[in-house]
Order: sequence, then C-alpha cells, then structure tokens
Amino acid sequence: MKIAYWLKIAAFSMLLFAEISVVGAQGVDRGDTVMTRPRPDYDAIGAPVGRFILYPEATLDFVYDDNILAEPKGATSPALGDLYLSDLVTLLAPAIALRSDWSRNALNVGGRALSGRYNDYSSQDFTDWELWTDGEYEFGPNRLIANLSYSDLHEFRTSNDQRQGLFPTEFTLANAGVRYRFAPNRFYAGVALDFSKFDYDDAIGITDTGQLFNIDNQFRNRLESELRLRAGYLLSPSYSIYIESRLYDWDYESVPAPTPNFDQEGIDVVVGSDFDLTGVTSGNVFAGYRQIDYKSSAFEKQTGPVFGASVDWNITQLTTITFLGSKRLYGTTFQNSSGIQAVTFGIGADHELRRNVILSLDLAYIEEEYLQTPRTDDVTRISVGGEYFLNRYWSLNAGYRYQERESDSVNARQFEVNQFYLGIRGQI
Repeated sequence: MKIAYWLKIAAFSMLLFAEISVVGAQGVDRGDTVMTRPRPDYDAIGAPVGRFILYPEATLDFVYDDNILAEPKGATSPALGDLYLSDLVTLLAPAIALRSDWSRNALNVGGRALSGRYNDYSSQDFTDWELWTDGEYEFGPNRLIANLSYSDLHEFRTSNDQRQGLFPTEFTLANAGVRYRFAPNRFYAGVALDFSKFDYDDAIGITDTGQLFNIDNQFRNRLESELRLRAGYLLSPSYSIYIESRLYDWDYESVPAPTPNFDQEGIDVVVGSDFDLTGVTSGNVFAGYRQIDYKSSAFEKQTGPVFGASVDWNITQLTTITFLGSKRLYGTTFQNSSGIQAVTFGIGADHELRRNVILSLDLAYIEEEYLQTPRTDDVTRISVGGEYFLNRYWSLNAGYRYQERESDSVNARQFEVNQFYLGIRGQI
C-alpha cells in the first residue's frame, strides 16, 4: 500500500468522522477525550475490599487471521509446504486490578493474561501473563511514583526480529521504574529511572529436509536502562515548557564471536511543551538532538535530530482526532544491525455515535531504517472498530486490523495480514 493512497484514506476517514456527529452527547471536560472521559452509566464500579476497590474483567474475542505466520503470499517450505495459512483464533483475556480508594496517595496491584487457541494449527497456541504493581506518594510539593511488573510473553509473528521458528518464540520481560517530581511553584523538576530486562527462550527451526534444529536467542537477551532529567516552567496552569535530557544504556548478554557486541549508550537532549488549549486541543510536543555510541568497533556513532508529538483535538463534543509523530531508536538483532531508527506518523479518530456506541479508526505509517545496513522497511497499519455498551457490565466489540511490511532487503520478510474480530467483554 503506497503512502499517497494511505493519506487519501486518512483524509476521507477523518472527514467522515467529523460529519456523522449528532447532538445530545456529554461535554468533554478539560484534558479529556472521547475515550478517556467518564461514562457514569457504563464505567465499572468495582467491588469494595476494605479501603480498596477490586476491578475484575474478561474479554473473549474470535479472530479470523488470513496470514497467521506473517509470510508473503505463495511462500512455501520443502518440509512444511504452504506457509501462507489462515485460521480462526479464540482469544481469552482475563484481568484483575485492586486499586486503593484513598483521598491522597495510591497503591495498586493486578494481573492479566492472554490465551490464544487456534482452530486448525494448535502448534501456534500461546498463553501470556503479567503481574504488576504501582504506587504514588505525595508529600508537600513532592510526588514519588514507582512501578514494577513481570511478564511471560510470546513474540508476535509480525515482529521485525521474529526468527520464524516452528512455534511462537517465548520470552520474559521484567520492568521496574521510579519517578520523582518537585514542584514548589511555577518551576518544576523531575527525574525518572526505568529498567527493562528481556530474556528470550531458544526456538526450534526446521531444515528443507525436515530436520529440526535449535535457534539460539541468547544474543537477544538484554537490559535496557533509561534515565530522564526534566526541568520546566508553568506559563499557566494548562501550558508548560521544559528541557529534558534522556540517557539510556542497552547491555546485551555476551555471546561468542562472530556475533558482534550490540551494547550501546546514548543521550537525547530535547525541548518541549505540555499544553491544554481550552480543553479542545491538548498534548505534548518536543524536538532535540541525539547521539549514540557503540561498544563494538563494527558500528559507527550515530547523531541526528529527534522529535515527537501527541496531540488530541476535540473537534466536537462527540469526536476526538489524535495526531502522532515521532523519531526514535529501538533495538534489533537483525543481520548485525545496531538498531532501528523509526520515523512514525499516525492519525486516529474516536467518535461517540451514541452514548453507548463508540467508533474508532487508527492509521499509522512507520519508516524503519536498520542502522549499519542498507535495509529500510515501510510498515502500514490500519485499525477500525467499535464498541457497543449493553450496560455497565457487558459490551460487544468488532472490527478489522490490517498490517503490511515492505522492505528493500531481499533477506527481510514482506507480508500483509488481515484480521477480523468479534468479541464480548464483561466487567464489574
């Protein structure tokens, strides 16, 4: 799908969302959007547990996926035959959260899971889960926030690093973070420290002659650390400017040669603004400069601009348009690339057709440049769906998702994936 065609779809879709507004919806308070504002008749109320409130929920989705392995049309394997496979997937996603009901400060714990069962190809079944906790403590002009989580996940077939084993690649992810903010007056300062530990299991591959072999994923294991320092000034209660420095370190597990050492350190320095213009338009924008240094002499130092923006525009009380844009770097181990520099542009719309009917549309285009290699990928994503609230406890959802990856590298997978889904969600 070409960019020009994608932009035409975006423009037409945004106009359609703007035109179908109807009267009689609730107003949008400052800082709220169609998706985030309260809906007293349909929001979960939870179950009181002492000074806490318990929020259980579960979603059951049925998904038709026309390309479950994310392979190009016509792809075959001498050992497996046709690789362009479609199937019906049943997804069950239970979740539970225990949240404090305190007038000041907060403590929350919870867990969630996602189980996928394929109708024809049970070898692709998976079960993911996550446990998490976070809290907030305020004292005077100070605010301290901390979070901790541990997840056992699988890698989606559409992942740019997916090595196409016979079964989904599993990995664990441990996250920990702490944030501190000091705001005695219009001036404020903050620091944030985050850690993410990735640990991948080995996968199983198959040769053209049908022999199984081990896919070693040890070199993908890593610890990602990021430190952010910010100082800003409130020009008004709804508008601030800031300068921020972001230092990050990616420490990969040591592996024997010839696999290179992917360790890297970087720094971003940006200036930006958080704003809320009369409750109609709100968001964050920033721009700055980046430098990345690599431990391995095989990789060259990277320097250049960095930017990001996220803007919500409530064009009516019924419709919110969201604009996204960014230039960022994230890790990869594809063909000895030192990382992926991704430029992303996206637009989304949420529309309240009725008080209990919400329609959503999201479109994104991503250009991924694989550093130290000539490879560049173009990724297009489209999602359209809706949710119908039957009452406070039940809702129905349906929609369509599309993803396409094109690449100028003959060694990269290029594919299109279409998914149609229908589901039901229950909550208390």
